[in-house]
Amino acid sequence: MSIENKEAERERILGVDREVPCKVLPGMFPHEIGVLIELPGGQVISGFFDELYASWEGELKKGEGIDGRFGVYTIEEDENTVLIQFTTNPGQHLMPNSPSRARVPKDFLLPKEQVAA
Repeated sequence: MSIENKEAERERILGVDREVPCKVLPGMFPHEIGVLIELPGGQVISGFFDELYASWEGELKKGEGIDGRFGVYTIEEDENTVLIQFTTNPGQHLMPNSPSRARVPKDFLLPKEQVAA
């Protein structure tokens, strides 16, 4: 599925409205992926998710992360920052030290037209 079609499908099914840069790795099960998101300031969010939550180009290989985009929910915005939420849907698992929400600079969010490398 092309990245553009995957983004439209993800928005329709999951309701995510923005994306952040991430590293995508293969998961343990079919249609599961591992995701690493390094937030400004160095905090890392990680977890295992359905592949619909992310977009990337190329083949996933064990032990190698690929640059990608991860869908998030916008909770609130102010002039310079956005409070985003990572999914807490059943079957989607954030690692125990990963918060379900984070406040990030607006420029951390990816524009819709940018395509993962």
